[in-house]
Amino acid sequence: MAKKKKKGKKAKKGGKKESSKKKGKKGSKKNTAKTLSSMQKGWKKAKPRHIGAPVPDDSYPARIESAVIEESKSSGRLQVHWALDIADGDYAGRKVHKFSGMESEDNLSFLQGDIEILELAIPEDIGDLGETLEEALGILLEINVRTRDEFTNIDFIELLEDEEESDEDEDEDEEDEDEEEDDEDEDEEDEDEDEEDEEEEDEDEEFLTKAMVRKMDMKELKAAIKDYGLKTKPKKYKTVTSLRKAVTAEL
Repeated sequence: MAKKKKKGKKAKKGGKKESSKKKGKKGSKKNTAKTLSSMQKGWKKAKPRHIGAPVPDDSYPARIESAVIEESKSSGRLQVHWALDIADGDYAGRKVHKFSGMESEDNLSFLQGDIEILELAIPEDIGDLGETLEEALGILLEINVRTRDEFTNIDFIELLEDEEESDEDEDEDEEDEDEEEDDEDEDEEDEDEDEEDEEEEDEDEEFLTKAMVRKMDMKELKAAIKDYGLKTKPKKYKTVTSLRKAVTAEL
C-alpha cells in the first residue's frame, strides 16, 4: 500500500511540470504579439523597397519622375539622382533609379551626354544644372537596364514620341484652326489690312528657323513666342522638348 502512495505522489509532481511547460508556451506567444503590436506604427509608415533593379535586364520605355543633385549616402560623393517610372509593358509602373556621379571629368562628360540625349541645352555654368534637370521632368525615353553583381547601370538611349503630348498638340491645333476661321470671318471687310499683317508676320518668321528653335532653352523659347507673335501657349508644356516641338510645328 505504501508503494502505491509514493507512485501517486510522483504522478502528481509530473502533472505540475507539464502545466508549467504549457504556461511557458503561452507566455512566449503573448510576448511575440506584444512585440508585433509595438511595431505597428513603423509598419504603417514603411514602403516596399527592393535591392537591385526591380526589372530584368532589358530595354524599356520610361518617364523621368525626378532628377535632383544630392550627396551619396554611402560615399558622400555628389551625384544626380534620376528616378524613372517604366511606362509600358509587363513592368509598367515599376520604378528604377540612375545615379550619375559628378566627382571626375569623365563623370561630368557622361552626365552631359545624358543631357544631350534628352535634347536639353547643356548649361555653360554648372550652377544652372538644377534648372536644366527640372526641364527633364516628364520626358519619355528609352532606357537600357544592365545588372552586374549587386550593381545596376541604367543607360539613356533615345527620346520616344510621347502620345500624351501628341494628343495635346492635336487638340491645340484644332483650337487654333477654329480661332483662325473665326478671325477670317470677322476680317473679311478689312482684307487689305490683313494682307499687310500677313506680310509683316512672314517677314518676322523668316528670322526664326527650326534650327534656331532646336537650340533654345525654355526662357529663349518663351521670349521667341512673344517676340514673333506665335500662338503656342508655353504653360501647357512641361518640358523644353515638347515646347520646341510645338513651336517648330507652328513655323
